Parts: sequence; C-alpha cells; structure tokens
Amino acid sequence: MTAAGGTATGGEDGMGGDMPVIGITCGDAVCPWNSSCDDSGEIPVCDCLPGFEGPQCLDVNECGQANDCAANAVCSNAFGTYDCQCSEGYVGNGQTCAEDDECPDNPCAVGADCDDTDGYSCSCASGTFGNGYYCQGTDTCATDPCGGNGACVVTSVGAACQCNSGYQGASDCSACGTNLVIPDLGLLAAINVHLGRAVDDASAIPVAALAGHKSLDVWSYGVTNLSGIECWPDLEDIELSFNQDLTDLGPLSKLNRLRILDLNCTAVTSLDALEGHPTLAELSVNASSCGQALTDRSALPSLPALTVLDLAGQGLTDLSDLAGLKAIVELRLGSNAIGSLSSAPALPLLRRLDLTDNLLSSLDGIEAFERLQVLSVGVNQLEDASALTQLDALRTLDAGGNQLTALPDLSQLGELTGVSLPNNQLASVTGLAALPGATYLDISGNDVEDIEPFVAADFAGTLVIAGNPLPCETQEAHILTLLQQGVQVVGTCVP
Repeated sequence: MTAAGGTATGGEDGMGGDMPVIGITCGDAVCPWNSSCDDSGEIPVCDCLPGFEGPQCLDVNECGQANDCAANAVCSNAFGTYDCQCSEGYVGNGQTCAEDDECPDNPCAVGADCDDTDGYSCSCASGTFGNGYYCQGTDTCATDPCGGNGACVVTSVGAACQCNSGYQGASDCSACGTNLVIPDLGLLAAINVHLGRAVDDASAIPVAALAGHKSLDVWSYGVTNLSGIECWPDLEDIELSFNQDLTDLGPLSKLNRLRILDLNCTAVTSLDALEGHPTLAELSVNASSCGQALTDRSALPSLPALTVLDLAGQGLTDLSDLAGLKAIVELRLGSNAIGSLSSAPALPLLRRLDLTDNLLSSLDGIEAFERLQVLSVGVNQLEDASALTQLDALRTLDAGGNQLTALPDLSQLGELTGVSLPNNQLASVTGLAALPGATYLDISGNDVEDIEPFVAADFAGTLVIAGNPLPCETQEAHILTLLQQGVQVVGTCVP
C-alpha cells in the first residue's frame, strides 16, 4: 500500500493479500490516497482531501502560502496539515502570540532591574555595578583600569576590559603592536582562511585588518596554542571544536566580548579561564564521542548570562553544577549518568532540554521547568512518565528506547505536536490518540495491537506503526481508514 510520502505494506504482497492496494476505487478509476470519490455526477471524480492537491493529491505546503499563523509564530508543514507555534520569547496558540514576560521569573541578579521590552534585558540597580546578571556594591571600574582604551565591566572576579581594536587585556588594555603574532600554524591557517588569504600565507596580518570581524571558525585545524588571539578583541563567536590536543584557554580570558564558544572534542579539562566572563551566552563542551571530560566545572556558576549550555558526555550525575544559571534557555546533557531530576536547580527560562542516554527511571522533578517546549529523554530507563502531564508548554517529546509500558492522559497538552516513542513496551495508544494537536507520532517497535483510537480521534499527520504486533485481521481496516483520512501511515499490520 502506498501513501503520498509514506508507505504501508504488509508481508511481501501487501497487507496480507495477493496484490498491493494502491488507492480508492472510484468507478473505473482508482483515486489516490488522501482523496475521496465523488460519484454523485455522471462521471465519478476524485476530490483531494483538505491539505492535499493536484492529480496525485500530494501534500500542500501551507507554510508557503497565506495561513493562520501569527506574525510572531513559526509555521511547520506536516502531512496534510500544518502547525503554528509562537516564536521564542512569545506565548500563545500560534495564531495569536503575545510577548512572553520573563521578568517575573527573576532571570537577572537579585535586586537588578529587568526590562521586558523586545525579549528581556538586565541592568544593575542604582548604586550597584555589573552586567545585570551579576551585581555588586563596589565599582571595581571606578579607577578606569582600561585606561581609556576599552569599556570596563564589573564582574564577580573584578574589572573586565572590553578593549578597543589594537589593544588586549583581561583587566587592563595594552597595545598589541602593528601585526598579529600567531605561533600556532593551525590557528594561523584558520585566520588566513577567514580573511580570504591563502591557507599557508605567512605574510604579516595587520591587527587593524581584524577590526569589525566578530567570528572565527577553527574547527579541526589541529590547534594546540591560542596565543595571539587576544589581540582580536572584537571576537564574539569562536568555533574551536575537534582540536583534540587543545588544553589551554588562557588567551580567551582577554576576549571580553565573546558570546559563543564551542569546545567540543578538545582536551580542555578546566573552564577557569572563563570565570566571571561578562558576556558569554552560549557554551558547548561536548565530550560524548571524543575529547576529554572536564575535571573542573567550578567556573560555571560565575557565568550567569549563559543561555545555551552543552555538557554532553561530562560524567554528570545530577544538575547541581547549574545552580545560579537562571538565564538558561537550552540545555544539552546527553550521554551523562544523571539518575534523578528531583533536586534540579531553578531554571525558570528553560525551553529545550536534552537528557538522551542517561540513567533516568522517572521524570519526577521535571515539572519545575514550566516553560519546557522540547524534551529529549531517549535511551534512559524510564518506567514512569506521569510528570509529563504538568508540562503545559511542551511541543516536542522524544522518549524512544525506554521501558515505558503505559502513558498518562496527555489530552491537556494542547501544544504537543510531535511525539517519538519507538522501542518501548507500550500496549495502548489511547493516551496518544487523545493529543489534540499532534501531527507526528512514532510508536514503532512497541507492543501495540490496536490503532483504532487514532481512527476515532480523526488523527491527521504522520503515524509510524512499524514493528508492532498489529494483526491484519482486525487492523487492516483501521490502516485503510487512516489512509483514506489523509494520514501518512508508515508500517503496517502482521498477516
């Protein structure tokens, strides 16, 4: 059996029969799936179901034409339908979206001022000093340690200088000289490529030529030494992943405008050089497949402006290292040894959480993350998913490869559109069929014997049923009905 964009086959010859079923009989013709036969006139005709068009009734991409999504929403096309979800920083049903007010959840320093205009921003209250995420009563910038050659920011470890082009320093600003001095040939090659020079160009690079350049890709250049990079103070984004012998981040302590730093698959074991950094917002130190795990994570609490953090493969057993990181929006913690969420620190803005390949048997404690929209908890030891019912903002769930035998009633999760539950031990789909907004459901490799609840619920979208003991004697009719309703069915019944 073939459906537009998906398949539903049974045995070698179709669903237990002698020939594959290819559509809906309509007079002397066969209508494609995702259509109906109108035989009210003299000549029967095939009418595409809503969400499909053309002679073969293929899926319409509603996101490429006028639709009901709000201006501050993201449109996602699905099989036979589409979904509107408010953009990050907005809340609503996707057709109407209002700005999300993060300030009541106190993402800023205690006593700091929070402004919720166009996202949110933090600033220290009068008489206190810092970046808004950290504030103190002493102005360590009062003596002008940057000497007029940069802007000074008060941090938890003292004054930090954001030096002007041509100057470098962590807590002061000194002249760099005329040309950039880079002893590491790999780092030099990456800079050459960035500036459009030949990769092996050994000629001088004027420091002035770097002014205004804010990003550098040093992915897999064999870099071991970052010396000289401190004379590029405008850098905001550095990709250093897969430099597997890189250990020392010292020169980065002088890049006080840095916002994004990727250190995946390196030999870095300490983040001390980043302690108290005034602007770092996205940090990735993924050691799940290569590189060294951190042995010293003590600098993390001194980085309260972090919004995205990847600590996959770092040997974490709990979330205690994240205490104080109230601005975190996305957290990637796959391939650790986390066994419980019951003592998780307050992360009031957390929207995306990846806990794939950990040791969780229960999701108790996850209800504290009220804004959570995307949750990945595949390849754990989950037997209980009851805490999911309290995640009202959840949009996407991946819980494949666990030990779930049943699901709670998820009917109140109106935002949940995509659910992946392959390779569990589910026998019933009643809880899933009750999801009002679901457009993608993967229940492959479970113990399901009846998919009639999806028929009764008028499910629309993609349904993956492969690898279940669905008897064709009772389920073939349900599969045909779903196909006729415009559902993309992947997999079939067992003859």
